[in-house]
Amino acid sequence: MSTFSIKIDKLNLTDIQNLVTYKVREGSNIEYKSQMIREEQICIAVSSFANAYGGDFYIGIEESNGEPTSLVGIEVEDIDNEELRINNILQNGIEPKLGRYDLRSFQVAPGKCVILIRVYRSWTRPHRVIKNQKFYSRKSNGKFPMDVHELREMFLGATEFSKKYEHFKEERLLYCVNAYGDQPFFMVHFLPLSCFEHHYSLDMGLLDRVNLKPIASAGWNPRINFHGLYSESVRAESRMQIFRNGIIEQTSVRLTRESQISSENFEKTIIGCIIDQIKNYKIMGIDEPFYLTCSFYGVEGFNFIIRPDRFCDIFPLLEDKLVLPEILVDPSIIEPLTPVAVGQTIMPILDALWNAFGIAKAELEVARTSR
Repeated sequence: MSTFSIKIDKLNLTDIQNLVTYKVREGSNIEYKSQMIREEQICIAVSSFANAYGGDFYIGIEESNGEPTSLVGIEVEDIDNEELRINNILQNGIEPKLGRYDLRSFQVAPGKCVILIRVYRSWTRPHRVIKNQKFYSRKSNGKFPMDVHELREMFLGATEFSKKYEHFKEERLLYCVNAYGDQPFFMVHFLPLSCFEHHYSLDMGLLDRVNLKPIASAGWNPRINFHGLYSESVRAESRMQIFRNGIIEQTSVRLTRESQISSENFEKTIIGCIIDQIKNYKIMGIDEPFYLTCSFYGVEGFNFIIRPDRFCDIFPLLEDKLVLPEILVDPSIIEPLTPVAVGQTIMPILDALWNAFGIAKAELEVARTSR
């Protein structure tokens, strides 16, 4: 199997040797070179991975017709200097600059190393090679220069994502209206960037491993359903669905009781929910940013509850539907994964909620109490 599924810091020389032992052929997420290649060729290979779904680029593995035959290694006097040189090549040879990739070397003989460039799918794609001004991507048979149609599709990717999500959201809103009747409800979606590309398929065997706790609930009954993995609270006031494409949906009527929204309760609940889903995505093997969207429905005339010592004018909601700003969350940069760090990430959502009730700026309660 390809090493791309193994975390780079967990890889060892045995894993690399297994590529030869099990004859792991070159493909969409792996490529071999027996010796150091020209700077332009390094940029072509790396950018092709970044413009597709990421992959491992090995230098120092001999291959024949795409099949690895031996770990020959390349002669390197100072591996730190060599890695610095490769970093400079990538930083100066590809535009826009790559946001994330890793370098690691494996000694296969005295003075000889196999160098691995681990490339992750880029969310600022497409990237082009500066030297020849061309864009490259990858399929199962390797890398290729992209044509005008393929480039157009990639540039329009964000627009297509929005269209597909709007259609999906309409269907889910209809489901919630049928499920909750005339009760006001809250809905949050977690949308991995590749969720509409049919690249991921949920493993139903994860039923007992992922956290299927519905938002704002204490007890729940997880099970498999048509869409994927599902759970609901004891009285079905909160529901959670993990869809087969990796989208996670949380809905509840428990955050919209008594015609009011509590700022402290909402903040605490949504932050806890986000932390749970980031952990779920790690278990599910989804290592990419996701969009977070939050909405309230049936909330016209609702009041806002804040701390008694926060003196300000609060106005009832004029809107029946409150769609808060969507934000892009990159779990890899939320370190450590704490309530304060997550709260700071979602400040645009909290600010918009407070704005809806006439307050200029939200106060992050979890940050105040942690001082």
